[in-house]
Amino acid sequence: ADYRPFSEDLKPPELNGPQDRSDLEEALQAYTQANGFEADWEAIKDAPQETLVNALCVGCPFEVIEKQALLEARTLDERCRTLMTLLNMNARTTGGMDENGPLQ
Repeated sequence: ADYRPFSEDLKPPELNGPQDRSDLEEALQAYTQANGFEADWEAIKDAPQETLVNALCVGCPFEVIEKQALLEARTLDERCRTLMTLLNMNARTTGGMDENGPLQ
């Protein structure tokens, strides 16, 4: 069997730096507040980036189509950005906003 097309899977995932982490934490905070969820912020701050992103993808109660978008992300960086988008969208549409108000 030729596994060369999957050689990238053996490399550690890369993220674009600490800004992704702070942006992710901000998006998660808005999401938890809007939905009335509690979070262990110390554990979140201590978790490795890959673990945090993957745990949130699994644990957040997103719709099936949203979960599919997370599954289709090719890299950890892409998954993180998709996750942040979903967290922000859900925070805006579930809490703290007038139901008839625009998202913009």
